[in-house]
Amino acid sequence: MNGRRLASIHPPRSLRSTRYYTTKSIELKCFLPHGSVENRVYPVRQHLSFLSVSCPSTQAQISTNKRTRTKWNSLEHNGILFPPPYEAHGVRILYEGEPVNLTPEAEEMATKYAEILFSEMNGATTSYSKDDTFTTNMFMDWSKRLGASHPIKSLQGCDFGPIVAYLADRKRKREAMTKEEKKMERLRRNQEREKLIDTYGHVLIDGSVQRVSQFQAEIPGWFRGRGSHKMSGKWKPRLWPEDVVLNLSEESAIPECPLPGRQWGGVVHNREATYIARWKDCISNGYKHVSLATSSKFKAESDLTKFETARKLRRKIDTVRKRYTTMLSDKDERNRQLATALWLIDNLALRVGGEKDIEISADTVGVCTLRAEHVRDFSVSVDQEHSATLDFLGKDSMRYVRKVELPSLVWHNLQLFARKALGSRLFDLISPESVNSYLRRQMPGLSAKVFRTCNASSTMQRELVRPSFPGSETMKIEPSTDMKTKRLYLDFCNREVALLCNHLKTIPKNASLHIDNLRKRIQKQEEWLGMLNLELEESKNKETVPREERKTKTGKPATRKARAIETIQTDILKQNNAVATLKRQLAFRQTSGDIALTTSKTNYIDPRITIAWCKRMDFPIEKSFSKALLTRFEWALNTKRNFKW
Repeated sequence: MNGRRLASIHPPRSLRSTRYYTTKSIELKCFLPHGSVENRVYPVRQHLSFLSVSCPSTQAQISTNKRTRTKWNSLEHNGILFPPPYEAHGVRILYEGEPVNLTPEAEEMATKYAEILFSEMNGATTSYSKDDTFTTNMFMDWSKRLGASHPIKSLQGCDFGPIVAYLADRKRKREAMTKEEKKMERLRRNQEREKLIDTYGHVLIDGSVQRVSQFQAEIPGWFRGRGSHKMSGKWKPRLWPEDVVLNLSEESAIPECPLPGRQWGGVVHNREATYIARWKDCISNGYKHVSLATSSKFKAESDLTKFETARKLRRKIDTVRKRYTTMLSDKDERNRQLATALWLIDNLALRVGGEKDIEISADTVGVCTLRAEHVRDFSVSVDQEHSATLDFLGKDSMRYVRKVELPSLVWHNLQLFARKALGSRLFDLISPESVNSYLRRQMPGLSAKVFRTCNASSTMQRELVRPSFPGSETMKIEPSTDMKTKRLYLDFCNREVALLCNHLKTIPKNASLHIDNLRKRIQKQEEWLGMLNLELEESKNKETVPREERKTKTGKPATRKARAIETIQTDILKQNNAVATLKRQLAFRQTSGDIALTTSKTNYIDPRITIAWCKRMDFPIEKSFSKALLTRFEWALNTKRNFKW
């Protein structure tokens, strides 16, 4: 046993006056670099309130200096929170018409499955109970918990109706609460939440208090996955402190375990990482981490470095393209594969891809893992335009299917590579590592994913300098343009980036309802516009409409006198603009229902591009970004109005 000096039991200088430090100690595993493990004695302390510690401004510490991989010198936190224990309700399910008893563990699993059934009854878009992979995996894990001697032998004979009815009754009771009761319950939950945030939601790094993104361990439940995931329906068991390894500085004391009678699984002192805890995920067999919030200085530094690297690539992109273009006709097939893959990554904003075990994950691919069956329909038009269709599952099982025009060399290379047997890799001589290795030789810090950031930001910059609204050359975008039109213009530009990056989502089930409501609003506005035009025509003809026959916008009899022609014309102009704005909103809704705008705005578009446009167009920045993104991109808020990416 390696005894650590007990001087480390004292808190950091800024916290030495606290009464929470104790003199207890505990022996834990310390995970050292290169995979070695040794036992060490650590002092244990009670939880601290880091919000009482004064610290310098987070944004003032942002730097792009990457000379060292060390992220911090001291790291102190209170560990993570674990979900409350399961409380058995005692409701029995039916098996072949007969009620059966369940242990609390088996009942918890059955209740989680009943929650899925209940959500499907209430209109959930995905029906997991009818998915063969999900139900097969689900019953396999559940039967292990039930035991071989349990009467339940198949899922088909189970009736979860009693638990579903219990869940529905619980929901009705919540909805039946009075307004005052709901307010008090909401207040109670908020107070509890604030206490938990105070304890677990902050860490102390080098004397600076930083927020934690999600400080609670995952709750038990059935893994659903995205797309056709092979592990869909597997049980995610309850996480215990013994599963969790904490990341702390060596001089820090260990926070006491929140569950009495249990201990942390170990400690690591990794100053090159900013996570505070990790554990092994039973589904992916990889590590999951509790990391700092996106508003932390580390994320700000990472974002700034990412966008500056992409800007550097934009200045050198012509040179990089010229070099890989010459390799398209190289005699070495490996070089031709590398150049062709780079063309797809650069021009189609595709991900580089990576090896994965398709036995336990969805069959999603990137460029380097494309197979022969993913490229089809090679054709040459009368005008000698070469094209082919790419059809594969991308990240999050989002399907990428697009007919793309290709340079002749790229087209011929793809056609040659696609002659392999079905199931064979299209680019079998290269890998993501070899692609990134080549790119690093072209420019320090360059990798395949930088192309997506560069192309996304370049597209946004190009769209925002467009003088008129997309699809309407007469609709100019100026500082005097109304706010709704400017907001819609920004969404249209963002949409082009999302299309480039294939950022898709499932169409919401109420999308058609929103579209119908927009159509009704347009119809009412057009009716009112017709009444205004009639009023203008009558005024020009100096025909006085009897007061009892004139109608207001709501259809009620008018009580005012005949108006001046100039006033009516002003109202008609406003009404025309309102109808045009609603029609553009309708067109946007109809064509963007399955497009996810948030992903590109969050991860790929340099926020300085949008912020500079907002300042030039007198558009409020807070209307362009959510509150969370405003906090994350605080470093970019001082961008000048003439900033050019």
